[in-house]
Amino acid sequence: MSGLALRRNAFWSILGSCAQQVSNLLLLIAISRMLGGESLGKFSYAIAICSPIIALSTLGLRNLQVVESSERFSHYDFRRVQLIASLVAIVAINLTGWIIGKRNEALIAILLVSVSQAVTSQLDTVLACFQKLRRMDIVAQCRTFTAIGVLPVCISVAVLTRSLTSVLSSLVVVRLVSFFVYSGSWLKSLDPTSAGRPASWKRSRELAFSSTHIAAMTGVATLEVAIPSLALDYFQGATVLGHYMVICTIYLPIPFVINSILQASLPYLGSNLRESDSIVSRVITYLFALTLLGIAFVFVAGTPVLKLFLGDSYVPVEKQLALVFVVSFFSVTATVLMHSLIARQMYRLCFIYSTASCSATALIAILLVPAYGLSGAVLAPLVGKIVAIALSLIVRGKLKQFSQDGHAYSNAQQA
Repeated sequence: MSGLALRRNAFWSILGSCAQQVSNLLLLIAISRMLGGESLGKFSYAIAICSPIIALSTLGLRNLQVVESSERFSHYDFRRVQLIASLVAIVAINLTGWIIGKRNEALIAILLVSVSQAVTSQLDTVLACFQKLRRMDIVAQCRTFTAIGVLPVCISVAVLTRSLTSVLSSLVVVRLVSFFVYSGSWLKSLDPTSAGRPASWKRSRELAFSSTHIAAMTGVATLEVAIPSLALDYFQGATVLGHYMVICTIYLPIPFVINSILQASLPYLGSNLRESDSIVSRVITYLFALTLLGIAFVFVAGTPVLKLFLGDSYVPVEKQLALVFVVSFFSVTATVLMHSLIARQMYRLCFIYSTASCSATALIAILLVPAYGLSGAVLAPLVGKIVAIALSLIVRGKLKQFSQDGHAYSNAQQA
């Protein structure tokens, strides 16, 4: 099965993500309108408990599966490790819900949402096969198919039963159908390699060990994102933190597009260094264009948009909003370079670099936030990401030198 070009894959990635996000939003609205605020609160609470634990249980397996170029692990190794991690996460989530005192319908909602998200994690291991083959159109088709199925089924069940438990049960069923449709004969017909080596406990243990570095790196990255907010809350108070959250909310559409481009580029990063360098350069060019677009938006419409969000508490933070777009450029550039190293099994090195970036962010936040407030919080992650980019470029330079030396040695041997 031939792959698509990067630009077309990026388009399909954005389209599929849009379908998924719109479906989630409409589902929230439907539950609120048809089942009332109490049911919406139970559903939101279940998502709040489940999402962090399920996200941790993914272990970064999907991105690892896409960029892993050595073919050491089969598709079934990834599926087995993800299944075990998801089952552990479901137990942990429901135990947490029971300990904090949730009972009856609220505890059932937590159980069903955890199962639904675990099924989605399993589906991601299947979609990673198509993504690795550079067919984001099939990934987008699956997400759209699931989104189209979720809304009418859940709304019909809500109208007939007026029960949150029934609605969430139907959500699990729709996602299970998507999983079986796309992991069945269709996957094997489009990707014959998916029917290759069966899972091996030895390879699964090795994969789990490798993925722990990715999971740890993801955890460190999540902490790095939270550091500016924590520093603002501690040194400046809730009001300034509120301004920071407004800036981040206005900025949200950009990371949505950026993440879609990043997902489309991942299959190319496991290629040879020359093709990988070409893809990294193109992705960084797209990111730079988006950054310029964001800065232009701030100068054209930043003030009225901020006044709309902040109302009577408006303060001139347009410069900080523009700076957030600059920071995002460095942030995603660092992520792309990190994944190009992950593609070459440099898991521990990437974790060390993420830790260095997080440490630099924390140090700068402690130094700048007390004196400069919001500007210091925005600048802190910029320094951290510059550290990560510099370290990644040094390693890529070494890899390129080793590659050239290897070619020169091979040519000399042939001569």
